[in-house]
Amino acid sequence: PNSITRFSLECKVYCALLWCMKILTDGLNIAKGSLLRAARENPMFGALGCIRHLLNKIDFKEVSSCDHWVKFISNLIIICCEITKIVSVVVNNSSPEGHLPNDFSPIENYEFDEDIEMSSLGSNVNGGSNNAETTPQMLLLCSWRTVKEISLILGDVASKSPITYQKWPPEMVVDTIPTRPCGLITCEQVIQIGSHFIELLAETKHRGAFEQAYVGFTKLCIRLWGSKHTALHQLPMKWLNEIISVITSDHDGSDIKTEKMCSTRRSAGIPYMMQALISSELHVSSSKGLQFSTKKLIEICSVSTKADTRTHCLNILRALFRSTDLGDSIGEFVSDGIVCAINGYGAESWSERNSSTLLFSALMIRVFGVLRSKDYENLNIRNKMTGRIFFLRYPQLYDFFMKELEIASQIISKGARSKKLHPLLLLLSRLYPSALEGSESNLKLSRFVPIISVCSGCAELQTRYLAAKFIAIIVSPDLIFDRIFLLLESLHRSNNKAMNPNSVHGALLQILFLVRTRNLDAPESSNQLNNWIELYTAISNYLFEVHTNFILYSTIIDILIEILVRCQNVIFMEDDQFLDDLHNIVDYLCNLSKQWLFYGREATMRKIVLIKLTMYIYADDDKLPSDCFLCCIDPAKYSYEYVESIMNLVMLILNYEDTSCNAEQFELDPVEMLYVKSLKTCRKDKFKPLQDEFTKSFSFHNQLRLIISQNIQNSCTVKAYTILSYSINGLEVLLSNNKSRENIDKMLELANDKPDQLRASIYRCIKCLYQTESIVTKNAPKIEILPLMASSLQCQSIRIIALDILSIVSKYFGKCRCFAFYLNFSKTILMLLRDDDSDVRSAATRIITDMLNGMEKIKTEPVISSFAQKVYLQLLSKTMDAEGFTAYQLLAIHFILLTSEMKNESDVTVESDTEGHVFGKNDVNSFGETMLFKEYCVAELRSIAHQRGLKMNVIFDSVVSIAEEHYETKSELQRCLSEIAIPSRLIDITKNTVKF
Repeated sequence: PNSITRFSLECKVYCALLWCMKILTDGLNIAKGSLLRAARENPMFGALGCIRHLLNKIDFKEVSSCDHWVKFISNLIIICCEITKIVSVVVNNSSPEGHLPNDFSPIENYEFDEDIEMSSLGSNVNGGSNNAETTPQMLLLCSWRTVKEISLILGDVASKSPITYQKWPPEMVVDTIPTRPCGLITCEQVIQIGSHFIELLAETKHRGAFEQAYVGFTKLCIRLWGSKHTALHQLPMKWLNEIISVITSDHDGSDIKTEKMCSTRRSAGIPYMMQALISSELHVSSSKGLQFSTKKLIEICSVSTKADTRTHCLNILRALFRSTDLGDSIGEFVSDGIVCAINGYGAESWSERNSSTLLFSALMIRVFGVLRSKDYENLNIRNKMTGRIFFLRYPQLYDFFMKELEIASQIISKGARSKKLHPLLLLLSRLYPSALEGSESNLKLSRFVPIISVCSGCAELQTRYLAAKFIAIIVSPDLIFDRIFLLLESLHRSNNKAMNPNSVHGALLQILFLVRTRNLDAPESSNQLNNWIELYTAISNYLFEVHTNFILYSTIIDILIEILVRCQNVIFMEDDQFLDDLHNIVDYLCNLSKQWLFYGREATMRKIVLIKLTMYIYADDDKLPSDCFLCCIDPAKYSYEYVESIMNLVMLILNYEDTSCNAEQFELDPVEMLYVKSLKTCRKDKFKPLQDEFTKSFSFHNQLRLIISQNIQNSCTVKAYTILSYSINGLEVLLSNNKSRENIDKMLELANDKPDQLRASIYRCIKCLYQTESIVTKNAPKIEILPLMASSLQCQSIRIIALDILSIVSKYFGKCRCFAFYLNFSKTILMLLRDDDSDVRSAATRIITDMLNGMEKIKTEPVISSFAQKVYLQLLSKTMDAEGFTAYQLLAIHFILLTSEMKNESDVTVESDTEGHVFGKNDVNSFGETMLFKEYCVAELRSIAHQRGLKMNVIFDSVVSIAEEHYETKSELQRCLSEIAIPSRLIDITKNTVKF
């Protein structure tokens, strides 16, 4: 019976394959005449995809004895090769993404008739053309997906089909040929498929096409490496030799043409071809191809004089080092790969330098692993390595690094630029000293410090940062202050010798990073305190000695701030002179900034604001908070950079937790947050009067109003609205009406057509109005704006504000008889329960849980957001019923919720079906479970009707009349009624009701 069933299946599959082959042949004939027309009328990848899936259902060994299957596979291989040649004009083009080939297909029986042409034109204008225009995107989609399906089909055929050897000469056959030849494909066909893949990978420029060709080619290579047939087994090594020969010379190979190889696009499919040939060999427990190819490629990178040749080799090496299939097999070549990559940074050709950076990136991942954090300043310990382990693994790199760093230091000393320095420091910055360093070898990281200290004077800013960062990591904690004072001494000693500003900045950066390595605790001993005080004094004095350079001033102020963060209380208690030093620094820099416009002035002035805040906090005189410089932000007197930096501090002082959580949104400097937190910890008593002043001062609020009205900078306007949103007193300068409803409408009008960030800050003001209204009145507010704010089209910050407002007005739930309030509340909470952001969903669930606990006096555990929809709908029905709403009103509100969801779904469907959308568009909210919500809503409607003995078709008009007061689409309501008549598609959706 099993064999009969199998035979029946194979017959069905064969018939289906013939049908698909007919469609494919028709598409091929169309494509021969016009590829544009084929892309529009019969894109062949659909039929090819069906053929591939059907072939996966058969056993190739069982059908190999059938002549019709042999003939079908043979025809399929021929047709696939023909189709590839046709679509190659697109995928092999140097710019396949926008390529639209000329279509010179013949026009048969063409006779011009003006009346016919005009009538045809009129019909196209009025009714639209039946034949949609073929766009380059449609053509590319057809071409590369066709190549994809062909590659996967040929890969499956070559890897699964039994091979017959009868056509080979006897001397080439190792095994004895069976007496009865049995196979689906011949050796010649296997070689033909291999040549097809080689040509495809060598000439294709489209990434999607050659990536899928790589998948099919890998399957073929695995079969060839494991073949006992001599000729087939030798093919992969032959291809490896041929590829390397073609790369190193200008001569064509048997299947590869030099002029068609792509030197751009990271060598296109060439690295994939090599990767498939090499990685597939590991399946037969051999690595001869890997050893031969990698050594040859590294040798070519070192000795070749041709930039294109070196570029191809670098791109191939990158693919090999990125390959997870090779695993530790390629680990022995990491050292040579790093040498090749770093040497490539010094190349004159841009393409070679670009390939070197990509190879270096792949090697960094191979050595240190994939980044586990986006914070590059504080990498995870797993993305680092001790210098001892690194150089024990790759000992030859120690001498190479030392040699290259010495060369770089000599170049920098002459005032030139070293191209190789940045990658060297990028790698070294991932290393840190070991407790056992130097115990097993002399390869110590500390030997790099003097050389890198010289390199810290290079012209590139980021490279100077890397040099300083490395030195700060390597220097022993016990020697940090010694190193700092040594640097200060060298700065003072060379100050009169016109020292290069880059070298000065590099030394200052070293001091900055060394200070940052110290913990934030207060000095533990008098010796430590003396060190901090001496450093503070030396840095303060040095600021007046350097030549006018605001980049240097900015770094010096950074050092002072880091010192003050660690021991401000101790320093200012020691002597008032230290506070006077800050006064002198501020006056000096402010006067300089007024006289000249220097590069880096804005960054320096932003940091001066932090120094001025310190001076105010620690001042002995009893100044009123209104006299604080933070209250003076007149945009007519100060630059917007200065005003914005003050507003950053004001926001942090008003609400540090909320502002620091939105640091990325407000573009806050981490130094600002760290410093304000430190000041708040040390002098908390000074912050409360400032907070009161910021929330009550009319003059301060009026200055914020001027900033908003002038709109000097969008970021300043955003922060001005945000500061005003912390108190109703602040909003009064924007509003002239005492009526809360009109004020909300005015703020909503201001938010229209504004960027997301600005709109979010205005919505914060609206939240403040709702908060005030909830205190002064017992009537439920109008919340028709909440569904708009909770929409998935809004940014996350706006949706979070909608959550906050929802939490404020939730106290009216169950205490009012306003139908519109319950409707808008329900729309909002249900949208937020299906939000894409998990934090938003969790917060919405907590609101429902809190409402349930408050109304029922029962401690309820939070539920998942999808089930919370069901909980809320049941809570809504019970609450409205308790408030005296009629059964018709209960049904109406659920009808509206269900109908609006169905309408949104139909709108998305219509939009996605619109002609011209070649590529699929993702939904704004991919988490929303539309079907689940509909089932919950329908179940609740049935429950309400059943409990009251109502029949929906009888009472429909009465329910619709109530619903249409808030929702005008009667046709949608009618469709909703038909939905209710359909049995639930989810099991037990009406059971397990929540008990209150």
